[in-house]
Amino acid sequence: MSTRSRLAFLLPALLVAATLLAVEAGSASAGTKAQTYKPPFHKGAQGGDQWNYVYGDPSSGQVAVFRAYPIFNPFTCGGSRGGWVTLRVPMKVTQKIASVEIDYSNAMVDTYSFLTATVKHGDTYIGSRDVRGPVTGSGKVNVPIDLGAAPPGSTVNVDFGVVLSSSCPNFGEAEAQFTRVVVHDA
Repeated sequence: MSTRSRLAFLLPALLVAATLLAVEAGSASAGTKAQTYKPPFHKGAQGGDQWNYVYGDPSSGQVAVFRAYPIFNPFTCGGSRGGWVTLRVPMKVTQKIASVEIDYSNAMVDTYSFLTATVKHGDTYIGSRDVRGPVTGSGKVNVPIDLGAAPPGSTVNVDFGVVLSSSCPNFGEAEAQFTRVVVHDA
């Protein structure tokens, strides 16, 4: 292939690539705003039965639930309750919210456990997402706001953490360090 034919082929390809990058960069930033929150977070809900070890540290974003339920019963698990722990970001709504992104690292979530995230306006859930294990390492939980809306000026609570399922017998673990919450405006 001659230099002239290579140039004739490469020049249009480079122009298309540059145009696509410019369009994508412009559309990603056009009119979208985001509010970012990092630790320290607020303490959220936690619980479970006596067979759970539940830990939550709002200052670092670290949460963990470890469970060892050794009792076997083929008919019922009785009062067995898996553990859960959440952290919270209360936020004032300035514009319509499109989605919420919760970043985590150092995760170790077993097969029957979950990373969980909810967005609530008053008593109404406006977004919710559970990510079932196994999960390890770092990632994001993206919560679309598709169950309702919160008007500007109101307050919403973004709750996020880990949940263990309950079974008998059961040995389980779910832990993660939540590093950032990003609220994307519509």
